[in-house]
Amino acid sequence: HGKRCFVIGNGPSLRAEDLEKIKDEFSIASNMIYLIYDKTSWRPNVFTAGDVGFINTRVKEFSELEPELKLIFSESKLRIPKIKNMVTVKNKSWFKMGKPPFFSDDITECIASGGVVTYSNLQVAAFMGFSEIILLGVDHNYSRGYHRDKNNRLKVGEMIENEEPNLQNHFTKDYL
Repeated sequence: HGKRCFVIGNGPSLRAEDLEKIKDEFSIASNMIYLIYDKTSWRPNVFTAGDVGFINTRVKEFSELEPELKLIFSESKLRIPKIKNMVTVKNKSWFKMGKPPFFSDDITECIASGGVVTYSNLQVAAFMGFSEIILLGVDHNYSRGYHRDKNNRLKVGEMIENEEPNLQNHFTKDYL
């Protein structure tokens, strides 16, 4: 309670040098953040993931991560693979419920899914009692859409109309 926390995104603005500066701060990061580990001694205290299809393609990598806490957000525990030292948090998608966005004040009951894992990470930080939450590497845009192939793996989709073809979505081109 009363301390600050960094919620780390995976956007192109994220730099290893910035993470190195916060290595002694509490942080929450997600998905393929481990691709930057070879460039910094920083590691998140909490690791999260929220897309079942994405999680299923990275079980080995997620199992090898060793944060203090590992959270997987899912609507159904039946679809989540077994991942070493993970805790499953039930999420409710307000998209599917047709309700306006909500923010869960008790993640032990459920977490509100807002379409991006960063929204869930903000709820984790608030639930933990942090009074200051700082976003780092959260860029709020994508240069390409995503779709799933027949094996439910994420793939880069077609260019979205009027976009620049050389924009990068993540902190590394190796992300997907």
